[in-house]
Amino acid sequence: MDSKNMENASATTLYAVRHTRIEKLPYAEDNDEYMPGCYTKVYTESTEDDFDKDKDLAFTYMDELIRLFYERQNKTCPIEIKPFDDLLEQTITGVDGESYFMDGYENYVDCFGLEFENIFWIRSVPVFACIATSQKGAERFIEEHRAELSDPQIVPIEAGKPLSADQVAQFPF
Repeated sequence: MDSKNMENASATTLYAVRHTRIEKLPYAEDNDEYMPGCYTKVYTESTEDDFDKDKDLAFTYMDELIRLFYERQNKTCPIEIKPFDDLLEQTITGVDGESYFMDGYENYVDCFGLEFENIFWIRSVPVFACIATSQKGAERFIEEHRAELSDPQIVPIEAGKPLSADQVAQFPF
């Protein structure tokens, strides 16, 4: 491609900066069956809207969470860890010596010494943070806003062509 055509080509291409935003929703066991597969259950003691794979625990089943929690601390749980369904409608003595009636996940988690309020649903959502007229402009935006961006990428978008449904869904407005 000669330099004249190169200039015309670059004039019709915009450069979007896409990054990943974490959506974090409080866990409610009533919603278990309704949550789409793109959400992951996590246990976190962080109040930030993020996910740290080195500190936060992603899990599928509550007994798996309990095991991961104690493994992460290099401790042995002082009571036997059994699946929630095996303990349902029973009264169990928890790690704190208190009695817990197993009628829901909140009592189950509390029984093992974890905080139910620290369980969340999270998902990663790609969003466009900026649209620049040049790749250098997009790179400059990333450098200036690196602390605010998670996993930033530059995505070329052809001007004058319709965006795909996936691209439209990534705009934060």
